[in-house]
Amino acid sequence: MVNYHPLFDSDPEPWNKMAEDRRTCPVARIEEPDVQYYQVCTYELVKQVHRDHGTFLNAPGVALQGAVPDEEQVLTFTDPPRLAAVGSSF
Repeated sequence: MVNYHPLFDSDPEPWNKMAEDRRTCPVARIEEPDVQYYQVCTYELVKQVHRDHGTFLNAPGVALQGAVPDEEQVLTFTDPPRLAAVGSSF
């Protein structure tokens, strides 16, 4: 069970909770009535997830209102090849 739930935790200083999650559950499946996703808490795991876009998708997005439509997505919720096209613009 996670200590810090980014969608529902209103603690203005969640750093201790986040540190505890890194130690005790670096990967957690979050299942709420309208939101299901994996929470990844360590730097190495985040790098692994972001490099493996064949397995892990950002595009559906995790937001309280549900999935984010393509035209409203920010880079956080963008996957290759669209992400690569945006990155080559800079």
